[in-house]
Amino acid sequence: MKRLIRALLWSVAGGYLAFKGYRDFRQPSSDTLLFTPYALVLLAGLAFVYAFQSYRNRANGTSSREPGTAAEPPTRTERIAFKALGLSFVLVGLVFSGMGCWMARDGWIRVARWPRTYAILASKHISPVGARMVFHYEVGGQRFTGLGFRWGSEKEVRTALESYEPGTIQRISYDPEDHGQVETNLTYNWSLFRPAVFSATFGAACFIVGVFFLREARRNRALAGDVTTRPSA
Repeated sequence: MKRLIRALLWSVAGGYLAFKGYRDFRQPSSDTLLFTPYALVLLAGLAFVYAFQSYRNRANGTSSREPGTAAEPPTRTERIAFKALGLSFVLVGLVFSGMGCWMARDGWIRVARWPRTYAILASKHISPVGARMVFHYEVGGQRFTGLGFRWGSEKEVRTALESYEPGTIQRISYDPEDHGQVETNLTYNWSLFRPAVFSATFGAACFIVGVFFLREARRNRALAGDVTTRPSA
């Protein structure tokens, strides 16, 4: 049971590190280093691997078992908990992978399909998580007000938007179905697809961990059944 508790604690630690890494990536603070989110996700992966290894050792009975003795079978509660962890990670992986695909498609549509025009920058507000900009522009003789965002660390955004001063004319793209949404990033680049790549990668990692958990739960179930049906000496 001690190894099961250790595995659960390492799983919780891995989940927290993964969530913090994703949050720092999407909403970095002014003192967040560029590689910090990736390091947190890497540590989360190591925590999940250690949790998996701890429980596998528990299931194999390698804690204090005498050589040549039978492996200690996992209890029903342990098998259910392990399967629940596997299903949870698979579900989280599918959700984040789907989000990554959706964000990648949305970025592609903004560059490839949204029409472009010139707009007057009315205001710009930069925070530790990015920039919020308001534009005024005309389409077909009608005047619209659009809201655009640029996500990233405060330092990165200030450098990228150095020439974006209120009152200047800037090239933008706008949503033809919702003129209130505009985009200042007009080319395919890393900053456009970075959130999508990170989300999909994080989702794939969670999915793989979940599959490992489910495979181990199935193996433990088979081990328990083998021990139950094994004839006594």
